[in-house]
Formats: sequence, structure tokens, C-alpha cells
Amino acid sequence: MAEDCVNGGKATFDKPKVELHVHLDGAIRIETILDVAKRRGIKLPATTVSEMTSLCTVDKPGTLTEFLNKFDQFMHVIAGDRDAIKRIAYEFVETKAKEGVIYVETRYGPHLMANCNVEPIQWNQEVGDVTPDDVVHLVNEGLKKGENDFKIKARSILCCMRHMPNWPMDVVELCKKYRNDGVVAIDIAGDESINCEANPLHREAFEEAEKSGIHRTVHAGEVGPPSAVREAVEVL
Repeated sequence: MAEDCVNGGKATFDKPKVELHVHLDGAIRIETILDVAKRRGIKLPATTVSEMTSLCTVDKPGTLTEFLNKFDQFMHVIAGDRDAIKRIAYEFVETKAKEGVIYVETRYGPHLMANCNVEPIQWNQEVGDVTPDDVVHLVNEGLKKGENDFKIKARSILCCMRHMPNWPMDVVELCKKYRNDGVVAIDIAGDESINCEANPLHREAFEEAEKSGIHRTVHAGEVGPPSAVREAVEVL
């Protein structure tokens, strides 16, 4: 059995780690956000790491909606930019390696970082040339380079979004296409307080995923009723 060690008053696990639930777009370095914004000429309401950290951090109890709204502060900086998308995936692996993680599964919604072939385009972006397929390809490239440089294993899970029932079948097809290129499962994420039960189109997509041998996981019960958990386990 592994033993905990105490360092600076905090208990730490000093053995190789496996991390199975971490959101890629929630693990972006603040420094990277500021750097990419500067390169792209995007004006942010903060100019320092401490200021940006404050904007992106939930510092008191609140609702899931309030927590998710924090993504509005920075996702428009990364979305639609090929170099930035690949960079955050690479840096993610570097960070996990430094934390002692040897196997990690990160999840994200490819449509959230696209600005082409997606309706509606997120984060008030202009129409561009980065499709959801491009996003998956770029993330895979970043993860692979990180694996090679930092000697750990990184895989990804593609997320459907509860509030976007027109996206899930696209996500299933991307899971099929990249199942031998690092994508290991499909997920549903998003604000459960707005849509606590899966849309019929989500159910249809998950049925297709099951038929195709795609592993499935579901965010459920974060703020929703017990019926949402039952649906996740028994239906999806």
C-alpha cells in the first residue's frame, strides 16, 4: 500500500499517479492565455497572471452556472487558433508529468474550440477555418508530442454538451474516426441545472456509440436530481 508523505503541512501522494477526469479547457495555464491573447491582439480585462487568475477562479460558494461562466473569461483566446489548441494539449501533458502522473485521460468538447462547421460558433468568434475535426487532430498532435517529450501516456475523451443537442452525433463520428489515435470515450458535460435530462438526440448518439464499441461516460448528479444519475447508469 502506498504511503502518504507530509510536505509543508499538505499530504501528498509520492507514487506514480493515474488521473482519469480532468477537463483540458479547465487546465489551461494562465500564462498561456495571456501570451496567446497578446499574439492574437485580443484585449483582456487583465494583464497580469494574478489578475487573470482572479478572474478565472471561483473564490466563494456558488452555482454550477456561475462556475461554468468563468470559461467566458478566456476560451475566446484559445478557440479557433491552431497553434494555441495544440499548445494547451502539449502543456497539459507537461504539467501532468511534473505532478507525477503516468497515465491521464483529458476530456473536452471539440465544438467549443472550433470556429467552422459548428452551429452556433462559441465565444462570439468570427467564422474561421478550424473545424471540430481539426480540433481533435490538433489536440491529438499536442498530446502525442507531450507523450514523447515527457514519457507519460495521455488519452482523450470527447464531450457532447447538454445544451447543444445538435452536436452529439458529430462527436460520435469523431470518436469513431480517432478511436485508434488517442480518443478512448465519449462523454456528456455542461450545465445540468439547465438540462438535467439528456435530449433524445443525446440518447440516440449514445446508442450509436454503444453499437460502435465506443466507451461511454456521463456527467450526472452534479446539481441534478437522482433521476439524472439513473439515466446515466441505466440509459446512457
